Amino acid sequence: MSITDDVRKSIREAGEAHRKSATYMTVGIQIVVAFVLFVFGGYKLDSALNTTPIFLLVGVVLALIAMFTVLWRLAAPSSTRPVSETQQKKTAQ
Repeated sequence: MSITDDVRKSIREAGEAHRKSATYMTVGIQIVVAFVLFVFGGYKLDSALNTTPIFLLVGVVLALIAMFTVLWRLAAPSSTRPVSETQQKKTAQ
């Protein structure tokens, strides 16, 4: 095996690892964005309306609901999700 083949194999393996972890990276980004938007929005509403941290707490609750929804969709039974081509090939073998 030449160095070029090793490099190609290494690049292919890195691409596979990235594809496998893409779902989890997406979930992480969705959780962070939901938390930041709802909590920051609640904070800004409280400061604009000169209220106690009512909207901040509402933002935290909404952020938790949004995060739970994202995680629930990830953990949902596979029978409710469409089967990808890769999964179809694996089950056919």
